[in-house]
Amino acid sequence: MPYKDQNDNAVVYPRYLLQAEKRLKREQRRLSRKYRKGAKPQSNNYHKQRKRLGKVHLKVQRQRKDWAIKLARCVVASNDVVVYEDLQIANMVKNHTLAKSIADALRITVLVIVGYKQNGSDTCRHPLGIFRVAGCSPVCGSALPT
Repeated sequence: MPYKDQNDNAVVYPRYLLQAEKRLKREQRRLSRKYRKGAKPQSNNYHKQRKRLGKVHLKVQRQRKDWAIKLARCVVASNDVVVYEDLQIANMVKNHTLAKSIADALRITVLVIVGYKQNGSDTCRHPLGIFRVAGCSPVCGSALPT
């Protein structure tokens, strides 16, 4: 569970990619059946199926973005100071067994949207490094947790 507030209330993120995986596999399989090797202009059925597959991918993308925006809005509205762990997501995704789950958690997207939403408000955010350095924030003067 990647997101917790100060009261240890955890937000369980929906796994949209995992839910749509069966549909994506089916549409991809249909597309590959319509592909003709060596045929320069592919058939109209191939192009129609390609658009269907694109719509499934687009739906997953929009679901994930919508959830990230809603979560970021709630985080900014309910907290004055947002402290997050500064993880190396790019290195974590290199593990091929966990890459899909890590990417589906949308951690980077949520942090970017939180930063965007905080620009117009009085809140501030602080990254905690790998070694969790505690002390006062030079930006807003608030004490960071240990």
